[in-house]
Amino acid sequence: MMKDSPRKNTIYIVDDQAENLKLLSHILKQPEYRVLAFNNPENALNKISSDLPDLILLDIMMPGMSGFQLNQILKENPKTSGIPVIFISAREDTESKLMAFEHGAADYIVKPFSNREVQMRVRTKLQYINTRRELEEIKKTLEEKVKIRTYNLKQAQRVANIGSWRIDLSSNEMKWSEQSFEIFGLKKTKTLSLKQTLEPVLESALPILQNTWKKALQKAKRKAKKKTFSAQYRINRKGEIRWIEEHGEFFENENGEIAYAIGTLQDITQQKRQLELLEKQNKTLREISWVQSHVVRAPLARLKGLMDLYAEKDFEFMSEQSVHQAILDATEEFENIILEISQKTYVVDEIEGKIKETGKKTVPGMEKASGE
Repeated sequence: MMKDSPRKNTIYIVDDQAENLKLLSHILKQPEYRVLAFNNPENALNKISSDLPDLILLDIMMPGMSGFQLNQILKENPKTSGIPVIFISAREDTESKLMAFEHGAADYIVKPFSNREVQMRVRTKLQYINTRRELEEIKKTLEEKVKIRTYNLKQAQRVANIGSWRIDLSSNEMKWSEQSFEIFGLKKTKTLSLKQTLEPVLESALPILQNTWKKALQKAKRKAKKKTFSAQYRINRKGEIRWIEEHGEFFENENGEIAYAIGTLQDITQQKRQLELLEKQNKTLREISWVQSHVVRAPLARLKGLMDLYAEKDFEFMSEQSVHQAILDATEEFENIILEISQKTYVVDEIEGKIKETGKKTVPGMEKASGE
């Protein structure tokens, strides 16, 4: 694959003297330069609208429009204001040079020209221009990469329902990611105070959260190896109760002082709901197991004994009618136990369905904020 040829720098030379145009064009005849010569400012101004140069060598004293006047027009146009201008003049006094620089000159060359001086000054300016252009391209590329990565991070946080935050401990100002605002149901702002972030937290959870933060900060200030903390708490988000899991870490400034903290927020309501359903399911299964291993035994043993009496016609202590009625009673009790087990089994199956349904939801059904 062929590489693109290096970009040529375009140089304008504006001078009313033909011999100066010819001489400067000869001096600057280089493979890396594209030189355009103009014998009056008006022609250069007409051309510049469609063909921007990288550098202009501009004579000051010309009939009609002077070099200073052309330069002023260029500076007033945002499209051309950044083009560097090297003024050329026969005047070599300090006052003339100062006046040129006051008009925004990038450099000043005195006539008659020295070939090496012109080449050196032009090369220096163009090297600066090319370096600046390369840096701008690098900056643009990096900004685009940052933009893409920031977008990908935001999307990942949105999908995982995870937000991030940073707090300045000297001012207690926090910066949140978009997803953090979404999780808490707060209006997005550039910065917000620590107090604002705690407003949605339920009163019952607030002391626990504050105590966790306080202990972690004290531990960090004692130069503990681990400066991390974790907490789970509930918030009231627009009338809904949600569970939040928070992880954070404290960091020091250049003076070794704890200066800020960075962390994450995650809405774990869905996981909490599933755990609650699993616990309810396990409790019901334990009840079924207990009924099967304990409650069933008594009526089953009694039924077996009565059936043995009835089979052997042993009615010494109980009449046949009494034994028959006792068998019916024990059978009914046993059937009720079986019915209870069936009902509990139905509850287990119902909970299993809710667990599966909860797992499908991005945001599960939540308790109303009327009770904690």
